[in-house]
Amino acid sequence: MLSAIVMRRPPKEINDFYGHRTARSKRDQASWDFAQVYSNRVMMWMGAWNILLGVIGLFLPFSAIGGVIVSMAFMLLTLVHLYRSTERALKERFGE
Repeated sequence: MLSAIVMRRPPKEINDFYGHRTARSKRDQASWDFAQVYSNRVMMWMGAWNILLGVIGLFLPFSAIGGVIVSMAFMLLTLVHLYRSTERALKERFGE
């Protein structure tokens, strides 16, 4: 959902409220623009994986709390992956 919003209305200017907001992405406008596009692509892929795993999880014998724990763990991993991959791409493209 969030990636669809960012895809339709990407933040044009560096801000503290909307988009991939890290020190590296806010360094300059080129870094900011790159980070918004890159993180949105990663977010779309991770969202697709979340949906796929959610559908698969419907057929696995998890208890209610077990399903919540597995879902939350995967979402946390998704956020970590989004942050690390975007920061790595920024570092490769724009340096330190």
